[in-house]
Amino acid sequence: MIINKRRQRAVVHWSDDRFTNVSFFLQDYAEGHSGRELILDVLNSSSDFLPLEDAETGKVSIVNKQRIRWVELKERELLKEISLPQEQSVEVEMMGGKVFRGRFPVEMPPERSRLSDHLNFTPQFIYLVQDDGDLILNKSYLFSVRDAQPR
Repeated sequence: MIINKRRQRAVVHWSDDRFTNVSFFLQDYAEGHSGRELILDVLNSSSDFLPLEDAETGKVSIVNKQRIRWVELKERELLKEISLPQEQSVEVEMMGGKVFRGRFPVEMPPERSRLSDHLNFTPQFIYLVQDDGDLILNKSYLFSVRDAQPR
């Protein structure tokens, strides 16, 4: 059986401080929501290993997704596909000292609307909206997250 997949470019930042320009293989239809499959869906799937195509060599490797610290998206994908009612401005410090400012899209009931609730009740990989390019962060590599006032 052949499953048609489309390629989506991104930059993967690994746990050993390397980074690679890759293509993710995505389905035309997502399993967990309406619309296309997203890189976020693939990262939060039950698979431990993912096929990624090196953008420079064209070679496909099966990689351990737990070794991904963050993914730089080439284009915004989440908000085109899924509209979320609110965003929470944050400052995120990764293991190793890298700091990102941005907004977490939040879809939590009012009784679980704290930042700690968002971090504790979301899947392993979380989306960070930034003005200069969105990221998907692996929560295993988060050192700290603070509320931040929007600039």
